[in-house]
Amino acid sequence: MLGLDPDGLEELGVQVEQTFAFMHPDEFQFVLGFLHRLDSTADRVFFDSLAASPDLVAEALTGSSGPLQLEDVQPLEFPELGEASGAMTGKLRTAGIRFQSELVVFREGSVGAVLIVARLDGDQPMLKLTDLAGLLLVRIRNA
Repeated sequence: MLGLDPDGLEELGVQVEQTFAFMHPDEFQFVLGFLHRLDSTADRVFFDSLAASPDLVAEALTGSSGPLQLEDVQPLEFPELGEASGAMTGKLRTAGIRFQSELVVFREGSVGAVLIVARLDGDQPMLKLTDLAGLLLVRIRNA
């Protein structure tokens, strides 16, 4: 979606197990997520290091996608989520269109998650990243 490429995560060493995306039918806002199984302690420790540096995850997702540019990257104040987490905000630009985006990376047990919410720059978010991430965390815990 928009040139965000999970192959970039695999280049970081994270095998994507599941991908999901939702787009609002009337507003140009979307949610994109990736789930990863982390079977070993080493996998969990590595993913925790990515959660501590969500900007690296964002760069990996945009780096291999050609015309998509990541700009104005900033850490995002975010409540602790799962056993390890980190969040960032930034702008995505493609084909002259600019999007405001937020990304959170978190781990709960043996599941790592990357969740992105994006909308046209200047639009108000219809869904908060904290609410969506909390819902995903509950689903991971109940799986």
